Amino acid sequence: MKKFLVRYLLPALLSMLTAVVLDFAFFGVPLFGMPEPEDVAYVEITNGRLMAEPKRVTGEDIELAVNLAGFLKFTLGEAEEEPRIEMVYHLKDGGTVSLAGGERSVLWKGRTLALKEDGLFVNLAEGIFFPMEEE
Repeated sequence: MKKFLVRYLLPALLSMLTAVVLDFAFFGVPLFGMPEPEDVAYVEITNGRLMAEPKRVTGEDIELAVNLAGFLKFTLGEAEEEPRIEMVYHLKDGGTVSLAGGERSVLWKGRTLALKEDGLFVNLAEGIFFPMEEE
């Protein structure tokens, strides 16, 4: 049994760990803990640059708002930047989940994290939820 562990299981586990570390290093770490679309009642999205009032998203656009957070991949370390887009997910059970992002950072669970892809989240959010509303 020990021979099996050393010969097969240990190399497999080390290979998986190496693959995960390399994936996070090259592509960034995804945000964990986002709600499922079916658990969200509505989403309020605020764009500090384009409008002061939050835009309320319901129906089919809830899935877009939840999936948009899937594009947020961060690197280790912190970034200093004011968020431009804020999304507040209002859950059906009465709770809320808040996410705010800027060109180079995201505010998630009280921490400001450096984004792997600069500007991607803001550009997608503005294009989907605030089309043709430019300064």
